[in-house]
Amino acid sequence: MRKTIKITSLKSAVLEIDLIDILSNINTPEKYKWSILWIEAMAKDENFPMLDFEKKVKESKNGQLTSLENLIELGEACSQIIEILLIADMDRNKLKRYGSDAEMKKSCQYSIELIDSSFWELTSKDEKFLLNLSRKFDLVL
Repeated sequence: MRKTIKITSLKSAVLEIDLIDILSNINTPEKYKWSILWIEAMAKDENFPMLDFEKKVKESKNGQLTSLENLIELGEACSQIIEILLIADMDRNKLKRYGSDAEMKKSCQYSIELIDSSFWELTSKDEKFLLNLSRKFDLVL
C-alpha cells in the first residue's frame, strides 16, 4: 500500500533536512533508476551552471535521468535546494512525466518532493523508509 508523509521542521523556521538525509533512509537506493522532474536550487560554487541544469531538467521529455551517485553529488554541490521532484523505480519505463501527481505516485516506487524549502512530501510503498523518516524527523501527516 502506498502512503504519503510530509516532513517539516516544527522546531525551527529553517528546514534542516536535506536530500542526502532523505536518500540515506532508502534501503539499497543504488538498485533504483532515478529521474529529476523539477529542480530549483542554489549552487555553492558560483561557477556551477545551476540555471543551465534547471533549464535542462525543465525541458526534458521524461525528466533528467540520473544515478544515486549524481544525486548525492548534486546535494553536496547545492547550498540550498528550494524545490525538487524526484521519482525512482526499478523499471526505467516508469520514469517519465505523468498527467497527474496521483498517477505518478501510484506508479513509481518513490516520489520525493521538496516544496518551497518548507517541507518534504514523500510517497512510497516502502513502509520501512517512511517509518524511519517519521521517527527521525518532525512529521506532518
